[in-house]
Amino acid sequence: MSNRILCVGLFILTIGTDLVNSCCPDGWTKFGSSCYFFGHEDLNFQDAERYCEHLQATLVNIETSRENTFLQSYLRDFKEPNHWIGLTDIIIDGSWNHYPSETASTYFNWGAGQPNGHKGSNCAAIWASFSYNWVDEPCTNKFRPLCEKALEAETTGIVG
Repeated sequence: MSNRILCVGLFILTIGTDLVNSCCPDGWTKFGSSCYFFGHEDLNFQDAERYCEHLQATLVNIETSRENTFLQSYLRDFKEPNHWIGLTDIIIDGSWNHYPSETASTYFNWGAGQPNGHKGSNCAAIWASFSYNWVDEPCTNKFRPLCEKALEAETTGIVG
């Protein structure tokens, strides 16, 4: 009898409380506190950022080796080609900043010989042919967007 009362009591306590789950929208991939979307259409850098903004996201700002390793593994596993990331030195050549925030990047994973400093190569991408490391490319080149946004908190009420 006391077990029944305990169960009924716990059930009554949970009625009307909300549970909060962090989740990504359909078609997005969760890692850490972010959701990632791997675009399928080749776009120039500006159009890739606009594409992400349309999804309430930005081009990915890779901030740690752990995040970079996750993205490399995902792209390698699915044999994805080249993707834009949110990194540019368009304002001051050689000073790489996250885009669109313009905050200075403190983490880099350039491929061999990169950034190569060619004039006009002011936007960063992840390339399959560079073992999914970063390269600097002209912003007018066309690659797929790699979008990132924060996890969404989903609140659901318990119905008893």
